[in-house]
Amino acid sequence: TSVDAVTAIFAAAPGGLTEMSAVSLSFGADGVAVASVQLVRVLLALAAVDVLLWWLGPKGEGEDRGEESQEQDAPAESTGYAKDLKRLGVAIPWGVLGGLAGILGQAPAGGVIGALGGSVAFRLLTGRPVSVRAFQIVVQVLAGAVIGLQVSGEFFGQLARLAGAGALIVSVQMLLWPLMSWMLVRLFGYDLATATLASTPGGLSGVVATASEAEADEVVVTFVHLVRLSTIVVVVPVLVALFFR
Repeated sequence: TSVDAVTAIFAAAPGGLTEMSAVSLSFGADGVAVASVQLVRVLLALAAVDVLLWWLGPKGEGEDRGEESQEQDAPAESTGYAKDLKRLGVAIPWGVLGGLAGILGQAPAGGVIGALGGSVAFRLLTGRPVSVRAFQIVVQVLAGAVIGLQVSGEFFGQLARLAGAGALIVSVQMLLWPLMSWMLVRLFGYDLATATLASTPGGLSGVVATASEAEADEVVVTFVHLVRLSTIVVVVPVLVALFFR
């Protein structure tokens, strides 16, 4: 297709929608195009996961089990907004310092990668849990606002170009999904539900939340997706910086 190389790389990277869209703007990519393709990928994968859960899960017990799991998980997700805000306030300086170090070091996407490293260091060294689900919404809103400001009449005139690239990228990712699931089952002996959810190109929060409903191994599913997202966020900006200066 006629999509430029940098935009294509960020659009095809199976990372987080917000992360890839926001970082791509720093490299001159078409942020709207990246966000659109990433959104289609996540929504399509989550829709496919819902179908698989219906197919793999026990019939007639899904609603009862879903309500029970929500009741059990509710106290663990949050300890109160005030306490969550206080814990976040303690953790933020670590992320800010890491981000500043990355920017001063002039690393590709140094702000994002440095903040990621600083936050990881805080979590590992202090062992303090921080509930970030509510605060992720703020990040998504801000990223969406920045990306939305990139929209122009020219973008709407190139929908055909974007649709072709998006269809190609998402189709390949969805076709690779069954292959990866099969490899996890054959090589590592995971059950089908765990292999399917661990290899899905969907979003981390949506997939992990449904792992218990499918009676999949939540630890394996969460670990695989965390490794995927962390690797993509670090590796893709470095590759783009090296090959497309």
